[in-house]
Amino acid sequence: MNDPWGVVLGASLALVGTVLVQAWLVPRTQRRIRQRERWEKDVRELADLLAKPVLIAVRDLHVAMRHHAIMRIALKAGDSDAGKAHMQTRVDVAADKQEAIETQAVQNTALVRTLVLRLQYLNPDAEAWKQLRKIHGRFVMSWARLYMTDKPLKMPTTDTVDDVAKNHEEAIEELAAWVEVLAKVNEPPKRPAAHRRVQQRVRRLGSASRSSS
Repeated sequence: MNDPWGVVLGASLALVGTVLVQAWLVPRTQRRIRQRERWEKDVRELADLLAKPVLIAVRDLHVAMRHHAIMRIALKAGDSDAGKAHMQTRVDVAADKQEAIETQAVQNTALVRTLVLRLQYLNPDAEAWKQLRKIHGRFVMSWARLYMTDKPLKMPTTDTVDDVAKNHEEAIEELAAWVEVLAKVNEPPKRPAAHRRVQQRVRRLGSASRSSS
């Protein structure tokens, strides 16, 4: 005949195990799956954003800014009131077009930053993110250069736009290539093993300290 207490104990342990699985393991696993799915979606969204909308908007912006600058030069060179009035209209149209394109480019740039930050949510201390932050920094600075130069004029000249355009597009393409590789691998960068060992050591030292006190 089975020991009734053994049966009760076994049933209790089984119940506790079931409760732990349902209350801790299952939600934790589901949470990790959701995090991973969101990470994969963010990677793909960023890759697609950099491949077309960002690059197209930036190229359009460079063209619009250069055209605007040329119209301003023509306005200053006008030799009659009628000619100046006509050129002023063209300058205003060029400025409106530049502003519309610039708004889209700014929105795209902000979205790139958001997605880059969200990618680092999984394994935030992985070494690979340092490289991503460096590449993204070059992308941001290439964008900022359009507004950091020619301050006395309040607007970039044609020479400035031409100088910045190449570096700007190269920075976008570099960032896009890095993210595309990440999308193909489809794995968040791993935490360094050294970091895990340090964390384990810290936990052991913390436990020993609490025990002695």
